[in-house]
Amino acid sequence: MRLVVNRFVLLSCSLLVCGTSPGLSSAVVPATVELQSFSCSPASFTGIGKSTCTIEFSGKLTAAQIVYFTSTAPVKAPVPKSDVVPKNATRASFTIKIGAIDVTKTVTLTATANGVSKTAKIRLIAYVAKIESNPTSLAFGPVTVGKSLAKSIVISSVGTAPLKITAIDSSRAVFKASAVGLPLTLLPGKKHSLVITFAPKTAAPLTASLKLTSNASTTPLLIDLRGTGTPSVLSSLSCSESTLRAGAQTDACTVKLTGPASGNLSIKLESSNVAVNVPSSVTILNGSSFATFNASVTWVSTAQRATITASEDGIAALFNIQLTAATASLSAQISSISFGDVPVDGTDTQSFSMLSSGTEPITINSIAVTGTGLTVTGIAPPLTLNPGGTISALVVFAPMSGGDVTGSITINTTASSGQPLQLRVTGTGVLYEVNLSWNAPVTSDAIAGYNIYRAETGSSAYTVVNSALVSGTTYMDKTVVNGTFYIYYVETVDTSGVSSAPSVTLTEQIP
Repeated sequence: MRLVVNRFVLLSCSLLVCGTSPGLSSAVVPATVELQSFSCSPASFTGIGKSTCTIEFSGKLTAAQIVYFTSTAPVKAPVPKSDVVPKNATRASFTIKIGAIDVTKTVTLTATANGVSKTAKIRLIAYVAKIESNPTSLAFGPVTVGKSLAKSIVISSVGTAPLKITAIDSSRAVFKASAVGLPLTLLPGKKHSLVITFAPKTAAPLTASLKLTSNASTTPLLIDLRGTGTPSVLSSLSCSESTLRAGAQTDACTVKLTGPASGNLSIKLESSNVAVNVPSSVTILNGSSFATFNASVTWVSTAQRATITASEDGIAALFNIQLTAATASLSAQISSISFGDVPVDGTDTQSFSMLSSGTEPITINSIAVTGTGLTVTGIAPPLTLNPGGTISALVVFAPMSGGDVTGSITINTTASSGQPLQLRVTGTGVLYEVNLSWNAPVTSDAIAGYNIYRAETGSSAYTVVNSALVSGTTYMDKTVVNGTFYIYYVETVDTSGVSSAPSVTLTEQIP
């Protein structure tokens, strides 16, 4: 604790009635004006701070007054033994600078003037950092080698000064504290949760000490840690496929332990079905937690099930495999093909794929197609597909006339079911035409008929599309081609064979 005291400072004249005499006097103050109070504010401190101490008199001093001070506790910078309060003043104050202490105590200051004494007390609270943990020790119990278990402890700052943790160390690597940004500072009353993980590498009881180094008065803080590593045991058996098409195939399988093996460990293997063959045992090497082996599968004529069993020291792990019978089957990714609208004399093409989805090869013997304008290309039977093999074919629709077409594709195979693969095919042949109509002109000449002229957009070469004069005021142009823009106009022809000027033009787009 350090008290540093400034000399008396008169308060502002706006608050006090200040004297004007430049001199000081030690004359005795009349008994009617005496020391009335002595106080310091604040009167309680934790750590470093300042306290302002004030003495007050019962009225204005008629002469300068000597004030004497004493203190019950020794301080490095004590209050002055005495000082003088000037004439006409009613109060005076000074400031004490307070430093941190490590033991709580109360300091009593006494001010005496003209035989009257008043006291002021300042309580100085110890400014120290303290650390606590809850719990004070951790018991992890049994943990399998190769596994881990995490538990938490709460670190608390229970002192009056900030707690600064500078290091966290474990005496054994299998006990590890969660990463913390150091230094870690906790203000008084604050807490921090620290996660401790136990990950044994050997089967044995293990103990350690977690050391927290800080600025606490009792440092370092030691937390006892204990746990037991237990041996690794067989945990699982798994294979890459649980359903297999019967045939000369293999299935990759894995046995696993709960943690690394302590020494080479032999795992016994068995199969419940002779169609699935496994080795009699597999060895998990020291320090490893798994081993792999292959299960071979032979042909079966009916669907069957097999169970592979791995066992060690009375613990068993199972894996079931479903075997499907050997079959020949052909499937398509679609069941129908729709062409939509296709112009007459035009063509459209779509493809489809077929998959040998059985467990034995299948032969495509022939392909039959029904439906006008439908054909299949890109495949030449007979041909054979192995299991999993695919092939694609093209369906062509070339309508010769307008109207809906419904057909089918029948693919005859050696499928075990004896049934062919069939796809439905639909489409519509579209015949495009342009229907023209116009109003007859008002004229005194006799009209023999009309000629219709046509040109493609961007061309100035118009040609007559009608083979003979059109007698009426409508005409259907059936010679258009889809995807083309056409421009039309009409001329009137009188009985003398003279043509009129062209009508306005009309533009039409064929879809």
